[in-house]
Amino acid sequence: MKVISFSLNPADIRRAISELQEYKAWVKNRAEELIKRLAAEGFEIAKEGFDEATVDEGQHTPKTECSLVSEGNGYTIYAIGDEVMFIEFGAGVYYNGAGSHPEKPAGLAGIGEYGHHLGKLQSWHYERNGEKHTTHGTPAQMPMYKAKAAMRNRFIELAREVFSE
Repeated sequence: MKVISFSLNPADIRRAISELQEYKAWVKNRAEELIKRLAAEGFEIAKEGFDEATVDEGQHTPKTECSLVSEGNGYTIYAIGDEVMFIEFGAGVYYNGAGSHPEKPAGLAGIGEYGHHLGKLQSWHYERNGEKHTTHGTPAQMPMYKAKAAMRNRFIELAREVFSE
């Protein structure tokens, strides 16, 4: 912990104010570095999760793009692609019971309720490129949830590292 000592005279008070302003700038700089490093680690985990994701029991590799964008006081991890929601939250009751994702947002269709409600069945058929496929759905792979959990778990360790530099 930083200690600033001073006497009660104008010169010492000005020096203490100056030291305090320097310390405030250092803390701000270190906090920005902490946020940047946490975001970068979270981004890598999310990106890897989406890059390695499969849907329809590995019959299809989705195309997703992840990006890390600096916005205002922090960063946002974006995932874009037609199957991002299926990768994060899963599809079908076979793999995903009622509590398959610990942070399912309110208003998001429940497992088996999206589209034609076929996900309520243990398996169903669909066509892709003229070929008939059978699927049990897709397990919730949760790359964003895992990224968030990893950032939360690394926070104290990374804060100690960043603020000791």
